[in-house]
Amino acid sequence: MRRFRVVGAGVSGLSAALLLARRGARVELLSREPEVGGLAGSWRFRGVPCDLGSHRLHRDALEVPLLREMTRDVRFIERPRRGALVLQGRWIPYPLGLVGMLRGLHPRAALTMGLSLLRGGTLPVGAGDVGFEAALVPVVGREAYEVFYRPYAEKVFGVDAREVSQTVARLRVSTSSPWTLLAGAAGREAKVYLYPREGFGAITRWLEDACLRAGVALTRGVSWDRTYPGESVERTLFAGDLRGLVTTTLAHRGLHLVYLAARGEHLTAVETLYTPEARYLFGRVGNVGGYAPERAPPGETLLCVEVPEGRHGPALDLTAGEGYRALRAQLDHCGALPASAEVLALEQRFIPGVYPLYLRGWRERWRETLARVPAAVIPFGRQGLFLHCNTDHCVALAREAVDHAWEHGTPQAWESRAERWLSVRVRD
Repeated sequence: MRRFRVVGAGVSGLSAALLLARRGARVELLSREPEVGGLAGSWRFRGVPCDLGSHRLHRDALEVPLLREMTRDVRFIERPRRGALVLQGRWIPYPLGLVGMLRGLHPRAALTMGLSLLRGGTLPVGAGDVGFEAALVPVVGREAYEVFYRPYAEKVFGVDAREVSQTVARLRVSTSSPWTLLAGAAGREAKVYLYPREGFGAITRWLEDACLRAGVALTRGVSWDRTYPGESVERTLFAGDLRGLVTTTLAHRGLHLVYLAARGEHLTAVETLYTPEARYLFGRVGNVGGYAPERAPPGETLLCVEVPEGRHGPALDLTAGEGYRALRAQLDHCGALPASAEVLALEQRFIPGVYPLYLRGWRERWRETLARVPAAVIPFGRQGLFLHCNTDHCVALAREAVDHAWEHGTPQAWESRAERWLSVRVRD
């Protein structure tokens, strides 16, 4: 019997372990945390399993066989996109369309962006990394960049936007004409997304149960390194933090999550409020009941406020004192929660490793890092390959890593396969 080890029990690791076991392999799955799920896990608040930030499945995710199989047991509901972007004091439907974007900008900015669109600028393609600002300004115009794109990038990454790689623009903005981008976004506004009725953690719970039924040996609370005293295995598939394998300057930024319960019904018009402007600590406010209406306790609103680590660091406290007062004032200002609302409960936790810190020239460092990974180890998944991607991408990548391991693929071949995933566009 062929033997493999999988490190990391998020979506990627669970999927890989299950797929290997179904091929008849003996699989050892190691989880550093006592609970599996990784970024797709859950946090119980007010008796409700809440997501670790805003998550959803897009309909084309069901093209991935394992996720399609999951729908037989996990109860998915269809929900309309009801996001809103807070921009210059206005709520604008999100994802953005051309009309919404122009409505959210003051007249000068709208005119500048309109002229930029008429010029038909496109994002640069090539080996050189000109940076986030130089890539975007010719496409969307200086005004739109300063109002929308720059403050959000600096909020998430905590560095000057000029230091951020053009990769971030390419992952989030269409590489074709802005007309195509905005027309496509406007079309998406009417579409629905899929969401597990019991919360996003239902996906990883299903994967965990399927792993155990398939005979996967799951060990929790174990940090793995190459000296781990386990039984000999053919290959180790590593879905943990890449820095756990080799020394590298590649790093992530984390996310503070503030779970807040308020008496009454608030933020009923949307499921997610996006706040890119620098005046707000947070980048998104998720309404738990907006994703699955029956999940919120009767007479209460449950919010998940996402505060990027950025320049704050992991020690930020928003549950008391000045931090709490600033949070409440900003939630009132953006329209998410009035200052008069009674807060019934408040909890905060920090999630590391959420956003890969894509700085200019990072691809060269990525290649150098992967070249130093031990030959018996296959890094994969969001953490192992330093990716920013969707849940279905994680599952599909797990299948590709399993195929590579099963076929005795070389490290050089895996680096080539893995690099293609660096350009996968993130769907919000």
